[in-house]
Amino acid sequence: MHQSNDGPRHVPVLLHRADEILGPALHSEGAVYLDCTLGLGGHAEYFLQTYPNIRLVGLDRDTAALKLAGERLAPFRDRITLVHT
Repeated sequence: MHQSNDGPRHVPVLLHRADEILGPALHSEGAVYLDCTLGLGGHAEYFLQTYPNIRLVGLDRDTAALKLAGERLAPFRDRITLVHT
């Protein structure tokens, strides 16, 4: 994580490898991307931008991180469900 002018931002690690592995399934109509460690939403933002037909379910136990991820992912609000768990 690094600080930007907008506050903390998650810098996704191994993003392109994750895309190699998950991407083929995310091309399917009705695909759901389950992110069990949503954090600040770096991977989620990438996948939502790259795969416009997916639905995201993002889980995190950190309510502050969920709030920040929700702000970051607001442009996709009709395709996301964020869960504190």
